[in-house]
Amino acid sequence: MSVRFRVWVEVGGRHVIGPGGYEILKAINEVGSLSGAARKLGMSYRFVWNYIDRMEKALALS
Repeated sequence: MSVRFRVWVEVGGRHVIGPGGYEILKAINEVGSLSGAARKLGMSYRFVWNYIDRMEKALALS
């Protein structure tokens, strides 16, 4: 038997961060840049930048 679950954060019913977002933030912290994180995760810089931008807007940080 195994137990699995997914965790995400919503603010006002709006998705802010899920497992993929966690991986992006973790990679940014490890390598110190958006471009390096995108490279490490095999994602485009534009995708990573847009994800962070959406998180900031959802949290009203921008």
